[in-house]
Amino acid sequence: MNQVLSVPGSGDLTNVVYMGMGEPLDNLPAVLDSIEVLTAKWGLGWSPKRITVSSIGKLCELKRLLDETKVHVAISIHSPFPSERASLMPVGGEAALPPAFLPITLCASPEDAQAGEDDGLHCREEPVLG
Repeated sequence: MNQVLSVPGSGDLTNVVYMGMGEPLDNLPAVLDSIEVLTAKWGLGWSPKRITVSSIGKLCELKRLLDETKVHVAISIHSPFPSERASLMPVGGEAALPPAFLPITLCASPEDAQAGEDDGLHCREEPVLG
């Protein structure tokens, strides 16, 4: 919260991304607490759609985040090839591909959206070059 509130002009912020501070889902209780402060009427009253949590795809924590919030989620892939991804970010275990993509099945399909059954969950691919 200090990083949000101490920024000059913090009242003009439009979005927040949890990333670059280690794996946010390693400290999920604190992330959930700060999301509550950002989104609660007694807090800053932001829409959860203004918040993105970037993760390597820790499945248990990711499922809890998706169950308890309506924030956006970005999965850090770094490579579509499992062996290359493992060399770039040695996370393995439950965050290895393809299981990290399982939560994507929670997203509404294009057919659901056309049928008016859009639950507000949307998936998109966002490559990061660096």
